[in-house]
Amino acid sequence: EFASRVNDTLSSMVKQVHRHWGDVLMFAGDALICLFEEKDRGELLLDDNRQELSVEQKTRKRVRDCCLSVLGQIAIEKDLTIHGGAAHGMIRCFFLGTPSKCPGSCAFVVSGHPLKQTGRLLNKAGRGEVYIDGESSPLTEIEGGEFIRREEEKAKDNLFIEELLAEYDEVV
Repeated sequence: EFASRVNDTLSSMVKQVHRHWGDVLMFAGDALICLFEEKDRGELLLDDNRQELSVEQKTRKRVRDCCLSVLGQIAIEKDLTIHGGAAHGMIRCFFLGTPSKCPGSCAFVVSGHPLKQTGRLLNKAGRGEVYIDGESSPLTEIEGGEFIRREEEKAKDNLFIEELLAEYDEVV
């Protein structure tokens, strides 16, 4: 039963990573190693001064939003807690061995400073916390729950606007 709960939790986390345009590179026991490529996804995001965010800032926001989503979803739906770390920088991915149809003939290795920093942040995080490189305090399950509620309200507002527009189109 415990393995099933962990599997459900990891599956939920993977969905959130993909929803925020990240990739799961590998599983390490009960942990995920993810990559959020610094790539312009075409979204328009503004800072407090109404200036468009840089690609790096947008990527950091996607990572932060993903962490909040995972924390919130775990806090609301699961009876487990998580902790984590997220860091920014260059990584390298390697395949060692010869690719073949035989399992174990090739290994996938991820290397780079962000992994080391993520490990430090992970060790610093308590239950229900995620530290993000460059932020002074951790994200918490409470913040994650609030984030999930705000996202649900935005979705309801967007649905309401779409319904109004559809009614307007019918009248015109």
